[in-house]
Amino acid sequence: MNLGKKTSIIKSTSVKSQMDEKEAPDNSEQLSALQQAEKIHSEKLQALGVMSAGLAHEINNPLNYSLLGVELLKREGREMLASEFDSTIADVEDGLLRIKNIVQDLKVYSRKVPEKNIDEEFLVADAAAAAIRIVSSKYQNIEISSTLDTPYRVRGDISSIIQVLINLIGNSADSINNKWGDRGGRIDILGKRRDGRYKIEVVDNGEGVSNEQIENMFTPFYTTKPTRSGTGLGMSICQALVERHGGKIKVESSIGAWTSVTFDLASVA
Repeated sequence: MNLGKKTSIIKSTSVKSQMDEKEAPDNSEQLSALQQAEKIHSEKLQALGVMSAGLAHEINNPLNYSLLGVELLKREGREMLASEFDSTIADVEDGLLRIKNIVQDLKVYSRKVPEKNIDEEFLVADAAAAAIRIVSSKYQNIEISSTLDTPYRVRGDISSIIQVLINLIGNSADSINNKWGDRGGRIDILGKRRDGRYKIEVVDNGEGVSNEQIENMFTPFYTTKPTRSGTGLGMSICQALVERHGGKIKVESSIGAWTSVTFDLASVA
């Protein structure tokens, strides 16, 4: 993006030295990995708790109109025209499928992050769609869209990438609300494949962040939010998850205008 004055910083991981096959494993490193995985999982559960009311609403809406459709079929189904019957059945099916998708998204998101990288393939667009479905009820005043290329597959752990996107969307939403209030704003999730990697960008039109904030935002427990409004772990967890996938995370911003966060994943050829 070329709007305004930019400040940026890139956080990357160093290449780990390979352990000799005969050398005993480092228990301290194993413990550290386990503690990090538990910290990440705890952050996930906390986020689900914050969003629980909105998620209940997201499930209740399709559940209610599905039940209404069933009641209508029980009461008037025999007298309905074929077109009316089919339309009512389609409404019931649509409601149930929406509930199924929400439950599946939550199941994938809430699973524990593996201590080691998972080399599974998944559609990057699916991760973005799941993240948007999970948070949409909480940020109804904000337009959240994804233009990630549907065919592209990446390697890694989809639940981790969903968590990264949820954290980034949450930060963008806070920035937008601080600037625009109830008028809302816009968050776009963009993507591009380059040199065997898939680059994902989350960009918003919020209040922006300063160079000092960018320098400190990956530090655990650093937060500029009001007391009890944030743990200060969100961006450090994003960094840890992206680095676990062999990627880098970068923040650019223009005060009062926009913020862009990009990270990359291994692309499937």
